[in-house]
Amino acid sequence: PSTPGQRFVQPKGVKRSSDMCIITKDGCSNANIDQVRQRHFHVTWKVDFSAQALLGKARLDFDTIAETNTVILDTRALSVKSASLDDGTSVDITYGETTDALGTPLILGLGKTMQAGQSFSVTIEYSTTPESPALQWLGPEKTASKT
Repeated sequence: PSTPGQRFVQPKGVKRSSDMCIITKDGCSNANIDQVRQRHFHVTWKVDFSAQALLGKARLDFDTIAETNTVILDTRALSVKSASLDDGTSVDITYGETTDALGTPLILGLGKTMQAGQSFSVTIEYSTTPESPALQWLGPEKTASKT
């Protein structure tokens, strides 16, 4: 809340409701946070040292904010193998345009419309690639055991 004599400046992409700000657009993300909110995620990884890759499965739980048939996630240098809804229905996978700042949007076509207030889960199977910037693979000589 502002004090007397102060003026509230409404940032773009933020709706003011009483004393609570609701973010509707994140300039540092491709995600459609105005339509879905990620509530929880569970990740399982297998580390493949010979291929220098993480093989993963992620289950993402969402709450629908506004009617949508799409989930947009941020990625960078990932190879997505498959995606499905919690009922086993396959999800269409497409990619948006890659930018240096935001990476590559992963666009999941749900195949049906989710209504506001509806919860759902998506499971994604993926692997990292040699270009994945968040990983660094050390040679044996740089490890404690040297093996």
